Amino acid sequence: MKKVQLLFAIFVFTVLRTSLMAQAGNEVLDALAAKAIASTEDKAKIYVFSDKSTYLAGTTIFLKVFLLQESSNLLFTQPESLYLELVDEKGTIKLKIVFEANDKEREGTVFIPVNIEPGMYYLRAYTEDIVRRFPSDIFYKPIFISIGKTNVASSATCFAFHPLQQKMPGTRFYPEGNNFVNSVDNKVIVQSIAPNGTPQLTSGIIKDTRDSIVAVFKTNENGLASFSFIPHKGRKYKCIMSVEGRTEEQMLPETPSIAYQLALQKNERDALQFRIGLSDQLYNESPPSYLIGLSAGKICFAANGKGMYLVQVP
Repeated sequence: MKKVQLLFAIFVFTVLRTSLMAQAGNEVLDALAAKAIASTEDKAKIYVFSDKSTYLAGTTIFLKVFLLQESSNLLFTQPESLYLELVDEKGTIKLKIVFEANDKEREGTVFIPVNIEPGMYYLRAYTEDIVRRFPSDIFYKPIFISIGKTNVASSATCFAFHPLQQKMPGTRFYPEGNNFVNSVDNKVIVQSIAPNGTPQLTSGIIKDTRDSIVAVFKTNENGLASFSFIPHKGRKYKCIMSVEGRTEEQMLPETPSIAYQLALQKNERDALQFRIGLSDQLYNESPPSYLIGLSAGKICFAANGKGMYLVQVP
């Protein structure tokens, strides 16, 4: 069986108790499925391609912009104007282009002024609907502008395509499923970005409040790494890292008292296996939860269960 790429959403009953208390089992899944489809039907995602990532002042940026449906990656057909800006690290707009709603080919050029200050800039793209309803989906792509020859290597990498993209430099930690859950294995993604917007090499160790080392990591050439560890109730965790020769310390996110986690356990040729994990308080309550699988805007999988459990997706 050819594996289908799925977008999963999990809804914990405690969050939906008010509106769905009178429903149960398949009725709840039907209601959630309808909400899931409605939430993706008209949502757009922006992608911007530029001819390179480093430029000289007084030269031209050649770019192409795509507005796609998030659920299917097909072109977004609803007429909507799109705005593209060149902004500095403080968010100050230097240049702006407007693609009108009836523009079929969103291609353009941006001339970089000769007197622009050298440094890190961003191509920022959005629609009025994205700003109003989904501000976290505003597209950012970092570019470097120099007034002379630059030793910053040109790269085709577009950080904003990555789901973990953050616009500001630093080292960030992303627990799988967005939350830590105590007493089970948790996978964590590390992303480390230098002040100039490029990936940076970072190595680190994770220690708990007993000063025990529970995990280690080292980022690759893309500034990414991963590690796994088992958090325990009542303990906090700290990362001690070496970043480009300097030592830094950073606390990991704490385990919330009320939280859920969707974690991939197996990724096999013909099936996926997920774990629905619960925080300590929800674990004691053992609430129902509901899992919806979407592919190209259509429901392709649905399941429900109680407490912490594993679910197999064929």
